[in-house]
Amino acid sequence: ARAIELDVWDCPLGSGEPKIRYDVTSFTEDEENNTNSFRADSGLTFADVILTVRYFLQSEPNSYPIILLIENHCSLRYQEKMASDIQDILVNRGLLYHSFNDSPFP
Repeated sequence: ARAIELDVWDCPLGSGEPKIRYDVTSFTEDEENNTNSFRADSGLTFADVILTVRYFLQSEPNSYPIILLIENHCSLRYQEKMASDIQDILVNRGLLYHSFNDSPFP
């Protein structure tokens, strides 16, 4: 099994795409507005990373399973986009074997 940790954040500037942040350990703090931010061009889109996972799984079918550890820092709007991306990119291709409602836990 392989595990991939994804640190997902809302993207600034209203692009509508959740972003994966990497190689960053702190935010730029805006003390006046009490908010944190990062550059819009930093990171990768969540959909691109999930698409890359799909391509890997299709090219290396014996590599199952891959565990996605999603550290979610997103607002509801971006969480819905993430769920849609997972559904479209992995579930509809038969690469995710448990739906969000089929939890193995009681």
